Amino acid sequence: MTDVNEFKPFEISLRSLTYLKSAFGITGAKVLRLEITKACADDMKEILILQREAFYEVGVRYKDPETTPLPQTLNELIEESKGQTFLKAVRNGRIIGAVRGRLDGGVCRVSKVMVHPDCRNKGVGRRLMDAIENEFGVNVYELRTGHLDEMTISLYKKLGYVLTGEKERISDTLWFVRMRKEKKRSLDPRCSEDP
Repeated sequence: MTDVNEFKPFEISLRSLTYLKSAFGITGAKVLRLEITKACADDMKEILILQREAFYEVGVRYKDPETTPLPQTLNELIEESKGQTFLKAVRNGRIIGAVRGRLDGGVCRVSKVMVHPDCRNKGVGRRLMDAIENEFGVNVYELRTGHLDEMTISLYKKLGYVLTGEKERISDTLWFVRMRKEKKRSLDPRCSEDP
């Protein structure tokens, strides 16, 4: 017979599990209370920590942690943030995703889309991409990603991005492939921006 006062760490009641799920916003594949807003200077330290967690496996995959965003310092990130728009995805007060974008002529250059490993495959990356596109509102978006990042490439394809065929060699083990999305303009004259 088991003593009722004995602690059993792996026996969690259904009620406790339900509470934990609601407290952390976990319901199946959905992420609750996700808010995407512009990041500020005060967010950079937390974004840097997220960046290291999110890109760690990329460094392992390409056997070269120096060519990924892993070695970036806080000062470098703060300096980079001055010339770009950073968006953050926050759930329950914690930054779980981020994306960067900058305007280059008429093209939005999207970079470093990241989601915390524990929060992947729950729509956070898709929502970040939608948010950065809405933030800039241009017709052309471009990004680069590692040639072995099949899941990432697949997500971008689902969002309308296509591989351009351009590759950039970063190291002996890493090639960046370029992807591009062109939004179609409406042919309906009522939607024209011209007076």
